[in-house]
Amino acid sequence: MEFIISVAGEFVIGFIWYKNLLFRVLPHHDFYESLKTLFVLSVVSMMVYLILFRRWKNGWTASSCFVMPFGIYTVITYAVTSPTFIRIVTVITFLLSTGYTILSLTRKVKKKRKNALVKR
Repeated sequence: MEFIISVAGEFVIGFIWYKNLLFRVLPHHDFYESLKTLFVLSVVSMMVYLILFRRWKNGWTASSCFVMPFGIYTVITYAVTSPTFIRIVTVITFLLSTGYTILSLTRKVKKKRKNALVKR
């Protein structure tokens, strides 16, 4: 429940900022349909993170859960006006995230030596 409240609070603040600075109406849609689309993306994002990160809910997952729908909506709206820029950013993001994932997975985990304490 704390995760949902945290994401909802961040979403309200983020939505106000996003609406005032970056919000554009989707092509061939009106204002209310665009808002409905952004809201549905947010709810779907929250449900996906609740299912996938059931046991690992922290500030990072809450932040990514709240940022993801805004990013997807921005890509959808600006894909019509600047498709080349969107493709370049998407490819660079994919390459960076793949490189970071490979780097994280190849790093060796240090073995922690567990000493058994015997109480007498």
